[in-house]
Amino acid sequence: MSLYHYCSNAAFVSIVESRTIWLSLLTLSNDTLEGRHVRSVVDALLQGSEYRMQILDAIEAVSEGFTAVGFCLSKKGNLLSQWRGYADDARGVAIGFNENVLENICNNESAVPTTDGDSDGCVFHLREIVYGREDQAAHLQHNVDLLVAFLRDKKDCPALDYLP
Repeated sequence: MSLYHYCSNAAFVSIVESRTIWLSLLTLSNDTLEGRHVRSVVDALLQGSEYRMQILDAIEAVSEGFTAVGFCLSKKGNLLSQWRGYADDARGVAIGFNENVLENICNNESAVPTTDGDSDGCVFHLREIVYGREDQAAHLQHNVDLLVAFLRDKKDCPALDYLP
C-alpha cells in the first residue's frame, strides 16, 4: 500500500534531490492541538481517580523534556483537505511512499541518521493517527489503567520520587 505525503513543489524537489525526508516538530503542525491533546483525553479518563493530578503532572513534566517530530502521511492520495492544508493550497504534489519500505526503515535504526550522522537514541515508528475523541479514549484506556494500577500497588516506591 502507498502512503502519501502532501507538500509544496519546493519541498518535493528538495526530497527528490537530497533523497532525504526531513521530520518536522509536531508543535509546528497545522493542527494547533498536536502533542497537547493527549493530556485532555487522559484527564477525562482519570476523573474521580486519586492519582489524577499525579499522572497529569507527570505527563506535563515528560512532555516538557521531549521533542516530538513527525512526517505526516495519508492513506489517500487525492484528498481535498490535504491538498489545501499541506500542498501549497493545492498547487503542490502528493508523493507516494511504499508502506513496507517505510516500516523497514523504521525497524532499521542504522538507516535513520540524525543531522549529526548519529542515530543513537532515535526511535521511529510508523503509526496511524487516531482522530475521534472516543477512539482516542479507547486507545489510551489500557495504558491509563496500567498507570493507575502501578501507582496503587507501588504507592511507597522510592523510584517514583522523580514524578512531580
